[in-house]
Amino acid sequence: VAARGHLQQLPGTVILLAGTNGKGTTARTLEMLLQAQGKTVGVYTSPHLLAFNERLRLNGVDVCDAWWVQGLREVETLRESVALTYFEFTTLAAFAVLKHQAPDVCIIEVGLGGRLDATNIITPHVSVITTIDLDHQDWLGNDRESIGREKAGIFRADTPVVIGDLQAPQSVVATAQSLLCPTLQVGRDYHYQLAGDSWEWHCGAVQLTELTLPNVPVQNVATALACLHHL
Repeated sequence: VAARGHLQQLPGTVILLAGTNGKGTTARTLEMLLQAQGKTVGVYTSPHLLAFNERLRLNGVDVCDAWWVQGLREVETLRESVALTYFEFTTLAAFAVLKHQAPDVCIIEVGLGGRLDATNIITPHVSVITTIDLDHQDWLGNDRESIGREKAGIFRADTPVVIGDLQAPQSVVATAQSLLCPTLQVGRDYHYQLAGDSWEWHCGAVQLTELTLPNVPVQNVATALACLHHL
């Protein structure tokens, strides 16, 4: 269905985020930092809390009913007799809206796992894994190594990867290595630390000091900074 409408070819720079915890916070941090640079940004996330519209933001604002309806109608036409799940239908509709609105950056949050998730039809410019814990074990496996292997399914050969898990499963690291992905891994390639009422981040020759403590986990902000550094 995506191929019929070229919906898997998202505009601009594409960031694909997977992980058990921290996806939403990392996506939001990236969104705000990119907007501060004057970029237009689209963010697809799930689930919604109060209204369906929350699943897609453009420049920090939930997409309006009319744009969602347009996207849903486009997918309904494209699918013909193909059956789609709720999440597949929603994802394709969001991609249709993003194609029409053409933001500078598209930030896409994986729904469940990674390898077989509907969002994984796209080709990211950078793939990010936040933290990995035991989640959706009926689908993904009973240990962090198995789950990590599924989430690492969002990696692409020779394409940058950020690993923000403080104790990343070996399956994630091995997948990045096997695909020859340029990788930034927390604690190995980039580092952060608290310093009183501020914090600092560094990666190679780049050092950011006396940063204001955020109202979200510093680990996730550090991951977002590593993603921007890759780009």
